[in-house]
Amino acid sequence: MRTGACRRAWGALAGAGLLLGAAAPAPAFQSPSIVARHALLRRTDLGRAWSLQAPAPRRAPKLTCHGFSPHLPGVRAPGAAASATFERGPHGPFVSQTAYVYASAAQQRVVWRRVVTSRLLRCVAAALRAGSGGGTAFTLTSRKVVSLHGTGGLVTRYRVSGSATNAGQTLPVFLDELVLGQRELITALDVSSFAQPPADSLERRLVRLASARL
Repeated sequence: MRTGACRRAWGALAGAGLLLGAAAPAPAFQSPSIVARHALLRRTDLGRAWSLQAPAPRRAPKLTCHGFSPHLPGVRAPGAAASATFERGPHGPFVSQTAYVYASAAQQRVVWRRVVTSRLLRCVAAALRAGSGGGTAFTLTSRKVVSLHGTGGLVTRYRVSGSATNAGQTLPVFLDELVLGQRELITALDVSSFAQPPADSLERRLVRLASARL
């Protein structure tokens, strides 16, 4: 979702005239790519109110970006996967997920210490700005690390907000990235919406669902 779901969602809004369960752990013998795919949420995990907004990309986006890509000598991520983007309504929220499997738990911890820091906000902000195109402009107004209480685990939440403008009409837009990890895995949940930020209750539920798959 990082590179365009907000723009696609805006297009859906314009077209509609609206602008005015836990899974069992994956077997240890499976390949890293299969383990990464297993960690992703499905539409059935979210419930009947959710529908497909965009298919999964062919390649999972990187956790880092051009503006923040620390040196990680000896670290390998042999498995990575990205989910489709799901929506609960024309204004959102919209949810997608990426998962990364590292060669060992020790390498995952290195990535967590060096990448899952406040500087990762640069990449989340860049993802929002990357939604611009096709006549829609996304403008960034705020970015911060925001606590998400009640998750019972290690979760970092990055929140960026701004505005989406097309044909003289503007709506507030929000993008949260929730990053969590376990053993050799790190996963990032992207949750975006128009008009108001995603609810904490939804994001706590997403974290619980994702944690059950790690």
